[in-house]
Amino acid sequence: MDIRHLRYFTAVAEELHFTRAAEKLGIRQPPLSQQIQQLEREIGSPLFHRLSRGVELTAVGASFLQDAKAILAHMDQALANARQVARGDKGRLRMGLSMSVTAHPWIARLIRDYRAQHPGVQLTLELNDFGQLTDAVRDGALDVALVRGRTAEIPGLTTYAVVEERLLAALPMGHRLAGAATLDLAELADEDFLIIPRTAGPNIYDIMIAACREAGFSPRIVQEVPAFPPLLNLVEAGLGVALAPDSMRNMRLEGVRLLDLQGGYDTAPIMLVYRANEGTAAVRALVTQARRAAAIRTTPTP
Repeated sequence: MDIRHLRYFTAVAEELHFTRAAEKLGIRQPPLSQQIQQLEREIGSPLFHRLSRGVELTAVGASFLQDAKAILAHMDQALANARQVARGDKGRLRMGLSMSVTAHPWIARLIRDYRAQHPGVQLTLELNDFGQLTDAVRDGALDVALVRGRTAEIPGLTTYAVVEERLLAALPMGHRLAGAATLDLAELADEDFLIIPRTAGPNIYDIMIAACREAGFSPRIVQEVPAFPPLLNLVEAGLGVALAPDSMRNMRLEGVRLLDLQGGYDTAPIMLVYRANEGTAAVRALVTQARRAAAIRTTPTP
């Protein structure tokens, strides 16, 4: 018995006539009759009473019809589900985010637009640090990750810069330099600095340290904070100054002044990380969408 037998039987049961059922199926009547007879031999009982002007279901046939319809409906649904997964309209997507990227509005837009275009995809998010996320993508525990910083060459992984930003100085509103239009980074040489730890974002940590050294000093770090939003809250509390990416303007903390640095310093870009030759349609759709959106390269403004 195969699916063809079930479809043939169901057609005859609905038409109660072999010739009409054959026309509906697009086959000749004799082969249809042979297939039904073969099915009856396998079951061990007639499924139809043959009448002079058609057929009627036997008790066995009536019982079998209910199960046959359920099986066919399940098969049709399985086929529809598989096609949705193949198109990327259904399935799952496991995305990792480093804490240093979560405040950027580009990330929120990407997730919102992806969910709107692929509502059947189950999207799960994981927050972690740079190393944990890239390892998880490489090992298959995550499908994609958005992290800050250029990743080293990792076999099997593809990286793509989706957002680039400038580095800003973050000062408490009452700071002596908070009223300036722009800031020479060297003017912060004697300040206490708050910074994210290198384990959370090795690239941006190195960039911030390098910027200070280029300005002629090594920052006096008094506190490490695992992500920029709480870091800026501590700047607002007066615990020190900090360097932060331009997207932190979106936090709009009343007690923090964000200043452009003279000469300009690029911070570590936000990178999309995924496995090379990714075969899942849901992941390919996200990658395509992120790459298209990245071409705009918009940077938040005050």
